[in-house]
Amino acid sequence: MLKRFISKFFGEFGSSEEYSKYLRASIIFAFLIGIYWTLRPLKDSIFIQFVDVHMIPFAKTFSLIFMGTGVLIYNFILKKCVDKSKIFRGILSFYTVVIAVLAVVTYIFNDTHSQILAYAVGYFSYFFIESFGSFCIAFFWNIMTDICEGHSAKIGFHLIYFFGQIGGAIIPFFVPRITTMLKCETNTLTFVTVEGLIIFTIYRVNAFYAKTPSYLVRPVNKENISQKKPSFKLKDAFKLIFSNKYISSLFFYELIMSAVIVVIDFNFKILAAKNFSGPQLTQFLGTMGATTNLTAGILLLGISSKIQKYLGLTASVVMTPMLVTLAFAACVFIPSLSLYILFGLVVVAKSSNYAFRGAFKQAYIPTSENVHFTLQATNDIFTSRSSKELGSITNMLSAVVSYSKYLAISAAIYLPLCAVWIGSTIFVGRRAEKAIKNKETII
Repeated sequence: MLKRFISKFFGEFGSSEEYSKYLRASIIFAFLIGIYWTLRPLKDSIFIQFVDVHMIPFAKTFSLIFMGTGVLIYNFILKKCVDKSKIFRGILSFYTVVIAVLAVVTYIFNDTHSQILAYAVGYFSYFFIESFGSFCIAFFWNIMTDICEGHSAKIGFHLIYFFGQIGGAIIPFFVPRITTMLKCETNTLTFVTVEGLIIFTIYRVNAFYAKTPSYLVRPVNKENISQKKPSFKLKDAFKLIFSNKYISSLFFYELIMSAVIVVIDFNFKILAAKNFSGPQLTQFLGTMGATTNLTAGILLLGISSKIQKYLGLTASVVMTPMLVTLAFAACVFIPSLSLYILFGLVVVAKSSNYAFRGAFKQAYIPTSENVHFTLQATNDIFTSRSSKELGSITNMLSAVVSYSKYLAISAAIYLPLCAVWIGSTIFVGRRAEKAIKNKETII
């Protein structure tokens, strides 16, 4: 029944082995996204509790330095270890330890009257939880884009994202509610539940490599890869970004998308913090995450995969820039929006990114293995951090100028950039579509 459902809405795989491979990968991604969307509101709720909602832009600024160090460590490990599956399992294991520490720390210092301790807990939680999506989800896609061919990825990547939205809709909706139903005064139980989910995800990763035929988990069109080690350095990634138009466009996509969403999201969190606090705030933000993923799942099921199937890759990848731009324009030009209208705008902006992300990830397929693992990681981790920093700097203006001026400045900065974003995304879609069709390597 499940196979018939997948075939009807996403298409037929070339073999049963391919179908099983993508199904196993989809289950892993469902838990990764579910964990991620549970941790996101948890991160904000804890930071608002221990620090302050208006300090979020500053936390994002400091997290850029933290993530920059993480990228250097990431690239060092990548160069030293050929087996990417071991790196992935190692990253997940690291976060099981981090989450356990956070569970203990937030419980012990929940009622601390020391501002220094409160800030330490708030920022420590923010930095490590923020890094989960950047490293775990980014590395998952580093692996998938390296072991998947264009034809199967056209079907499989949409399937993976659909399962991701299911996990992102169910897990963050129910996990925080366990804490509120039991009337817990802290978020410790939520952390413990997430800990168990990460351990289960590691089990699913082990199953993926144990049950999937070896020829389906080897890098596509790369001979003797076991004898090679990635030699692509971080500085080379930045040289390439500014010397190659295609890579520059991929970089610009990540840069603008996250910055615009950060501005919309910040306005939403300010209003949310005025209405909720503690586990209740975690639950409300978790509901937003669940709604976002449910919406993205519906888009994946009925719209996004069909757009690529009938209109092509270009039409599919340009949908996110267009929808996010419309949501941003509504936010800055209608300043008296209510909490629930902002709720809807955040859902539109984020769900469009998730629904059409599988199409955008295909743009990395016609590139070399070095670009897969180093440049994509740089885009997903460093560029994402930089774009969020750009949005955070804009949000800092809300503390020094009036709210109307803050919105006007935001519009003046981002609307022209959004226009360029849409144009560069069209270029990426057309170029990738041609390369995949002709089985070419762009760079």
